[in-house]
Amino acid sequence: EGRWVLGIVCRLSHSPFAAFRQSLSATTEMFNQMRLFFAQLFVGKVNTDDVVGVVGIVSIMSEQSKYGFASLAYLVAIISLNLGLVNLLPLPALDGGRILFVFVRLIFGGRISDKAEAYAHAAGMILLMALMVFLVIKDVKRFVL
Repeated sequence: EGRWVLGIVCRLSHSPFAAFRQSLSATTEMFNQMRLFFAQLFVGKVNTDDVVGVVGIVSIMSEQSKYGFASLAYLVAIISLNLGLVNLLPLPALDGGRILFVFVRLIFGGRISDKAEAYAHAAGMILLMALMVFLVIKDVKRFVL
């Protein structure tokens, strides 16, 4: 084109297939990082101050919105993936807990009654709500006060 190029040349590609591959790669990396975080959280290698509730999420989203739409969209993707991963944990009141009960019934021939499963899910829901209240109080102390 009659120009001399010195330094770095940007080559931009607009391929849906490349974008799909990159999105799978980014999702896999996010999933692995969250899995590592949960593993470290359960063995006590992560500080519980790194865990936030609803108030903390809103505060972080407000902060990220200052950096533009791409940053906010990436955070929303992380939150969605995190929610899906947490929902699959084998704890009562979560989908993972329901899946666990289905497998237990398959293995043991349905020896667990519907009433026992309902009690387990109710107890899990109470614990989940207690965790949510705890995180909201902790977030309010950290982000609001």
